Order: sequence, then C-alpha cells, then structure tokens
Amino acid sequence: MENGQLTWITNFIWGIADDVLRDLYVRGKYRDVILPMTVIRRLDAVLEPTKQAVLDMKASLDKAGITNQDAALRQAAGQAFYNTSKFTLRDLKARASRQQLEADFRSYLDGFSPNVQEIIDNFEFRNQIPRLAKADALGTLIEKFLDPSINLSPYPVLNSDGTVRLPGLDNHAMGTIFEELVRRFNEENNEEAGEHWTPRIVKVIRLESYEDALNNLTFDETGGQQALKLFGEEYLLSYMLKWETRKSATLLNVEKLQSPFSYQLHIHRDGETRARSVDLPETFAYLLGLDVQTRRVYDDSGRRYLLYRGTLRNGRAVAVLWRETQGWTAKDYRRDAAFVAEHNLAAGADEVWVNGDSLIPGARSLDPIFKERMFAGVEA
Repeated sequence: MENGQLTWITNFIWGIADDVLRDLYVRGKYRDVILPMTVIRRLDAVLEPTKQAVLDMKASLDKAGITNQDAALRQAAGQAFYNTSKFTLRDLKARASRQQLEADFRSYLDGFSPNVQEIIDNFEFRNQIPRLAKADALGTLIEKFLDPSINLSPYPVLNSDGTVRLPGLDNHAMGTIFEELVRRFNEENNEEAGEHWTPRIVKVIRLESYEDALNNLTFDETGGQQALKLFGEEYLLSYMLKWETRKSATLLNVEKLQSPFSYQLHIHRDGETRARSVDLPETFAYLLGLDVQTRRVYDDSGRRYLLYRGTLRNGRAVAVLWRETQGWTAKDYRRDAAFVAEHNLAAGADEVWVNGDSLIPGARSLDPIFKERMFAGVEA
C-alpha cells in the first residue's frame, strides 16, 4: 500500500479523537482510548471471516467437556488469537441503550484469547469504559472505527462488480499506522520515542523475504513488563529488555551484526520456549528515526542485500545497507564495495550506514549507534 493511503488512514484515526473525545479527555489522554481501539478493531477485522467457525468449535468443546480449548480455538480462527464472545464490533452498533452496549462491549472484550487479554490489560483499556459509556460516547467510538471509508482489515473491500474499493492492510502496513499514531501522541505530549513505551520498543516482524534462523536475543515474558503482542504472529511490538536481566551481555549482541537476518526472540512462557523472528533492519530504522521510503532486496550471485532508503527529521537522506558478513575476508569486502558502487546503492545519500565492517567509501558502521540507542536510558 502506498504511503499516501497509510497517511490518510492514520489521519482518519487521529481525527476520531477530536470527534469523539474532545469533551471527555484532555488531549494528552486521547491515546488511552485511540491506541487500544485501533488494535481491537484490527483484531476484530482479522477474525471476522472465521467468527462462526470459532463459535461452533467453542460449542462443540463445551459439549464434550473439554477444558483445554486454546489450541483448537486458534485452529478454528486460523490465527494465533480468537474471540469466543457472540459479538463482533459490528454487532454492537445497534444497541438500544448505553447500559446494554457497555455490558455487551465488556462481554466482547472478555471473549478474546489470553494473549489478547494481555494487550488489553497493558493498555488498561477497561478503565476507560465507564467514562465512555456514561457520556454516551462508546457507541460513537465504535461506529467511527467501523466507518466504511477506511479498512483496517487484511482483506480488501470489494465493489458490487468485484473490483477493489479499499485494499486490505497487511500486518506491516497496519504496524506502520500504529507506530505513526504512537509517534504523534508522543509528540503531542512532548515525549521522545520510547518514553511512553518503556523501556524500549523492538519491532518483530516476519517478512517473506527474511529467513527464520537462530538466536542472540532472549526475553523472559513471565516477569516484569509483559510482552505487548500486536497483530498476531507476523507483527509484534514487544517490550524488550526485562529490567532484571539488563546486565546480561547475551541479550543482544550488536557489537558485530554479521547475520542481521538470523536473529530470533526467544520467549519463555508456560514452561515452553517459543521463537519469534526479530527484524533488526526494521528495528534500526525505528531507532534511527528514519522515515522509510523504500526497501529493496538485491542479489549478488546468492549474496543478499537489503537496502533501506529514507529521510531523517532534519531532512538528510539516508541509505542503510544490510548484508550477511559472517566469515568474510578482505576479498569479500572488496567485492562488497564494488557491488555497491556498480549498482549505485549509496548514491545521493547524505548518510550511509552498513552493518559490520566495510570498504564502502563514506559508509559508517551502524553497530555502535544501534547498541547506544537500543540501550539508551537502561542502566548498565
């Protein structure tokens, strides 16, 4: 999806705050409602096609007396999360009284799977419901997020003739919208990125162009700040660096980022270790404050390059180049520099960043600044 469309959707959601919350909240508190509702509507849209299948599965499991239902319900939903309430957000639009709407909305939230409950609890969103309901604003809020002019679903909205009226949002696009909303709210409150979502945010994305691989990063989900999991398996914003383990040198080995496509986040939960791929290139772009304009993959006879192009807030053009450098010799670095020059990968950039070492003229290693910004504000 083009950046202009993402900006339009972001602006629409941003406008909901002024339309619905102006007389209820000071501007600094708008995010306490808008951010969780954005997530809830996204999850609601993702689950719509399999809603009946989940309800049928739930009924079958209850009838059979099966209490351990999580895996079966996930399978029925076709997602890593589900909702077993009888409602969708669309069902709640037609409530005759605010008391009934409040009760049904709570029931709807209670129907989400445990991993989504963590998200709702981290937002402390249930604390906002009484104020919204008392002011008769809850129904209006839901209607705004269901406005037919925006589509927060991964599925396209079609015209009667089968043509696409509104494209679907993949998880990366949805995450981009969410991050921009966070940035705007932080800016509104004179906060730097990361002050509100502390101690640091790491973007964890599974992209088709990235391979799943090994480890370097471990996060213990059972204590401290719970991982804030958004948008299922493929897109998460995760709280990182459990405070109690901040002195561990093994948390993130960024001194030599020789294998940037092979990091995983290992989450220990319920006696199991689950691996999540960590998108270090996307994380660095976030930490750098890069407004990403293009991402392109290049191939040099089996050697893969990932090039980010974008601008900083000061207007400087930036190129960030990632490649696998494990085991490289001087000959490899010379070949590397020649490939970059031949394909003009750094052309026109005011700043050129590369992972690890390089012989690329004017390029700087991103490793030190990655670590500096990742751990900024976290005591050693």
